[in-house]
Amino acid sequence: PPDLLFTSKRIAEMGSKIRDYFATHPEMGVAGLKEILGVSRKQAVPLLEWIDRQRWTERRGDVRVAGRRMGENLL
Repeated sequence: PPDLLFTSKRIAEMGSKIRDYFATHPEMGVAGLKEILGVSRKQAVPLLEWIDRQRWTERRGDVRVAGRRMGENLL
């Protein structure tokens, strides 16, 4: 996301945590991302939108489900 800056190492860590989350949960909301990544809502919303654009997740209403590129590198 343009307003947020993360190192490639941090993005890889986030990807791993998101992948692990979806291994045990069918869907994720903003609160779920906040919890697993330890970010604020202000950071979580643009992160989820960016992850959607990468097709790691797919938005369905207020939640995200694993997208077709889940498991691929986020970068």
